Amino acid sequence: MSRREEIEAWLKKHHTVTQPILILDDTDSGSSLIQSPLATYGCVIFCDRYIGFSEEKLISAQQSLRQQCAEGGITFPKVIL
Repeated sequence: MSRREEIEAWLKKHHTVTQPILILDDTDSGSSLIQSPLATYGCVIFCDRYIGFSEEKLISAQQSLRQQCAEGGITFPKVIL
């Protein structure tokens, strides 16, 4: 099972629409997420595996969460979740 499939299965079971979603991963182990709807919706922050979670990534994560909260959460098409 890919990382994307694992995350989507967990979200299907546990996520509610009003909860923001933020996934932190690196592009190597999280490669299946790169072209995913989760990434398209801005829910995935990809970190450099040699640097980790930098201040730049923190700012991106904060922006994503603020936007999701302002919009009342994330509503995915049923095909995704």
